[in-house]
Amino acid sequence: MGQGVFNRLLYFGAFATDGEGGLWTSDGTPPGTVPILRDIGEAFALTELRGKLIFISGVGNHRELWRSDGTAAGTVEVPVTHASEIGVAKQTREVGFEEFGGNLYFRGCNSSDVVGFWKTDGTSAGTVEIVIRDAHVSGAWPWYFTKFGQKFFFSGFDEDRKSQLWESDGTPLGTIQVVPVRRASNASGLTPAFLTPLNGKLLFQGKRYFRCTLTRALSTDGLRIGNGIWSDQTAVALA
Repeated sequence: MGQGVFNRLLYFGAFATDGEGGLWTSDGTPPGTVPILRDIGEAFALTELRGKLIFISGVGNHRELWRSDGTAAGTVEVPVTHASEIGVAKQTREVGFEEFGGNLYFRGCNSSDVVGFWKTDGTSAGTVEIVIRDAHVSGAWPWYFTKFGQKFFFSGFDEDRKSQLWESDGTPLGTIQVVPVRRASNASGLTPAFLTPLNGKLLFQGKRYFRCTLTRALSTDGLRIGNGIWSDQTAVALA
C-alpha cells in the first residue's frame, strides 16, 4: 500500500482486522504501531512535503488527495477544484508523486475525466492541473516522472496518442515535447520508459525509427541547438 518516513516515524497504509483501511504509524515496536486514522480506505504514495505528509487514499475506485501532520485531527482530505467525481487521484497509484521545486507532481484526473499532469503543494489552492499543449484529448497520461537538471521529465501521449518524451518547468508554457515526432515516427511514438539521470545525461528506453522493433536506450544531453531541437544519441542497444 505504500509507506514513507515522516518526523522520524514510519507511516503506511494498512487494513485493520475488521477490514477498514487507513493511515498507520510505527516506531518499529509492536506497541508503537498504531492507526492514525481509519475508515479512509487504502492509503498509498506517502510523501513528505513542506512539513506535512501528503498521500492518496480512497475506497473502491475513489481516490483523493490527503494531508497529515501525523495526528488524527490533522489528517484531512484536500478538496480539489475541477477534479473527477471519483477523485483527482484515481489514476495516481501506478505513478505516485515526484517532488520538484517545492511541489509534488502526479498523474491526476479532471472533471472531464481527462488524465493529465498535476501538481500540489498540499493545499486546495495549490493543487492544479498543468494543461499541456498538444497532448491527446483524453490526456497525456504522464508516466516515469524524473528530475533532471533544472527541469522535470516524463513520458506522455501527444495529440496523436503517441508516447513521447516531455519536459516541464512546472508551468503550462514550459511543458513541451523534448524529441519531435518526426524523429520518433514509429506507430507508437518514442515510447520513453525508465528515465534515469546518469553522468549528466538522461538515459531512457525508447524507440526511434518507423517500424523499429528493437528497443534502445537513448539519451538527451539537455542542451538546445540552434533550431530548438534537443540533441540525442543512441547509447546502448538492448537485446
